[in-house]
Amino acid sequence: MDQGAYPLKPLVVGQPGRLISAMSRFSTGVRDVADQIPAYTQWWDNENRLSYTGDGPVLAVIGDSSALGIGASHPSKGYVQLVRQYLSDRDRRQWGIANLAKSGAKVDDALERQLVELGKLAQPDLVICCVGSNDIFWSLSTFSLHHKLKGLVAELPEKSLVAALAGGSPRSRASNRMLKQLLEGRSHTFLNPWAMPGPSGKSRLAEDKFHPNDLGYELIAKAFTDVLAQGRGKPKSTTRT
Repeated sequence: MDQGAYPLKPLVVGQPGRLISAMSRFSTGVRDVADQIPAYTQWWDNENRLSYTGDGPVLAVIGDSSALGIGASHPSKGYVQLVRQYLSDRDRRQWGIANLAKSGAKVDDALERQLVELGKLAQPDLVICCVGSNDIFWSLSTFSLHHKLKGLVAELPEKSLVAALAGGSPRSRASNRMLKQLLEGRSHTFLNPWAMPGPSGKSRLAEDKFHPNDLGYELIAKAFTDVLAQGRGKPKSTTRT
């Protein structure tokens, strides 16, 4: 990345919503996972800063709690670090990271904060966008989601990897059909990291029964690395200036 002053604002620590806060009073699993949010956010903020001084290719991530690895035993066990490590091993050089995610982020946060931060960086070599699931889970209506997703797709750098929204509800399926339609004719790649074959759903989940655990994140990462194995995400240059 650029060797000048670090341009990004500190990552925003997402606050659990009212439902999660209420559930935390009765479930140690929900409480323990929610308690990860500040530390995991800080870990990624440090990783972003450390990699800014490097001269290797850069992976940028637009996302929510899953991009922070919430639910895993450590942030490095989340899908973002696993994908980053895959890229580094594949290319035999360290990939930098700009993980802009926020726990609880909806598409609004991606449009109003994360993409703004992304614009402060030199063009990344690969962008992963995995956001929108919270719009399904925690919003009563998805009426405005189509418009927001349209704006998000239009602002993403070329050849981004765009993940499906999580969940198997009718609203999730309809939103994913809509997202695929929005991506038609563009250079982006659509993938569904939530539908990877493997052990049953419960064995993929953290103690809160909502976020992925280490195994769940390994499966999510594999969905991305399977695409990358086909040639996506090649560094644009040998050095960053």
